[in-house]
Amino acid sequence: MSSLFSSFYTALRGIQNSQAELQITGQNMTNVNTEGYSRQRVDSYSLGPLGLNMRYAQTGAAVGNGVLAIGTSRVRDPYLDVRYRSENAKLGDASTQLYAMNDIERVLDETNTDGLEAQMKNLISQLQNLSLSPGDTVAESTVKTSASLLLSTLNNYAQQLSSVREQQLSYLKEDAVKQANQLLSNIAYLNEEIRQSDICGNSALELRDQRDMMIDQLSQYANIRVETNSVSVGSGRTVDELTIYFIAGDGSQTALVSNDEYAQFEVESNPGGDPAVELNLNSIDGTVVEMNDLVSSGIFHGYLTMLNDNGEYDSEEVLDPITGLPTGEMTDATSHGIGYYQKCLDTLAAKLAETLNDLNSTTTESKPLFEASDGSSVITAANIAISSQWQNASGSYITSTKQTADSGVDLSNASDNILAMIDAFSTDLDFKTDNGAALFTGTFQEFVTNMSNTSALEIQTIGQKNDTYASTLSAVDTQRQSVSSVDINEEGINLIMYNQALTASSRFMTTLDEAMDTVINRMGIVGR
Repeated sequence: MSSLFSSFYTALRGIQNSQAELQITGQNMTNVNTEGYSRQRVDSYSLGPLGLNMRYAQTGAAVGNGVLAIGTSRVRDPYLDVRYRSENAKLGDASTQLYAMNDIERVLDETNTDGLEAQMKNLISQLQNLSLSPGDTVAESTVKTSASLLLSTLNNYAQQLSSVREQQLSYLKEDAVKQANQLLSNIAYLNEEIRQSDICGNSALELRDQRDMMIDQLSQYANIRVETNSVSVGSGRTVDELTIYFIAGDGSQTALVSNDEYAQFEVESNPGGDPAVELNLNSIDGTVVEMNDLVSSGIFHGYLTMLNDNGEYDSEEVLDPITGLPTGEMTDATSHGIGYYQKCLDTLAAKLAETLNDLNSTTTESKPLFEASDGSSVITAANIAISSQWQNASGSYITSTKQTADSGVDLSNASDNILAMIDAFSTDLDFKTDNGAALFTGTFQEFVTNMSNTSALEIQTIGQKNDTYASTLSAVDTQRQSVSSVDINEEGINLIMYNQALTASSRFMTTLDEAMDTVINRMGIVGR
């Protein structure tokens, strides 16, 4: 049974523990609005009775020796942290793609602007007027002006999509990569600071809060996993060492941060190359890891999808593994990134030029209406222009009929070839990629509508994913906050409870003092 003197230590430990609890409560209450702050608590346990001379059985009641505060810790749920970071990567991916797709839709919007469809309708109308008076230079000049406006719209669309691509590349290089690299550097610095604090016996809870905030921010860029291991530093003391791994789509992992060492991301741009953008990782061991095929989630994946994926244009014909001959099947298409819409416009421009150039040419004379402004043999939406022959023609240039005078027909008012041009705009055509993958079958106007509809469906799909991920992330964060955040009402109750505990321990010590006074000053004086 504990001696009377040892009970003073029990009372003292009670007072010390209550004081620590009051200080922690005050710390929590003053940080109720501090971003990233995790609620703290005193780690304490009950001291059992001292085991002196354990060789012999003890008699009497075994009474403990009070409470011992061994340190402070944060109230956090590691499982919720893992879930939050996983959902954060998914949201970062979806939101990045959604922002880019909104920019694309603004370029291809055919509902609120006089876009390609409106210009095509105007060209058809001017061709109809010309068919009524073939050879009329004034009417043909109007057709040329209308065609020029159509080509200018194509050029403008191509230029705007190029601007969207450059903007997204700039966001990836100047914002995402730089911010991620800064986070990796800061986390490694905090790792070393926390390690030194742990060695000195300081739990560094505020530094850990800062580090967790940075890890949460880092998780939006890629799928990561955080691992903590206890390492002995001698004298019976251990410290926690933190490592952050990048998790690839195939499950492989690469260390991004290991204690005070960290990796760095970098971006290489290959205009016109495949892939157009390369994301690399200068790993901790000095090797360079190509990340394009490894990133499966996060902001990095969103940017790479928008910058590198070309949808059906990435499809290739499947070859028989034995004979090496084409099987007639195509590989699966990738996502519809910016390149898909750029190439769709190029396909439209090339098809338009091919169709009308062939119709205007005769068996004996090549009379192209459109050509590449840069002299290239390949016509794209960016370089399509009125041909120099048509531009410099002094008289009538458009072929009104391909019939010859040998047929004996009066050709003075013939306009069958102009009507054929008009019919070309209402004829279903097969639009294909350079690799032969089918894109769309329909008219020129329907192809433009299909592009707009595709972007609208992509936005709807990605938007739904974004909303789902945002809702899930919010729910997980709410759970985290219910565990880690400070509840001012709860802390107010703790103030009262710990103050009562302090009062009780103080009263216990006062009682012991009175008992000691009785033992020392009043016992053994009977009969004096």
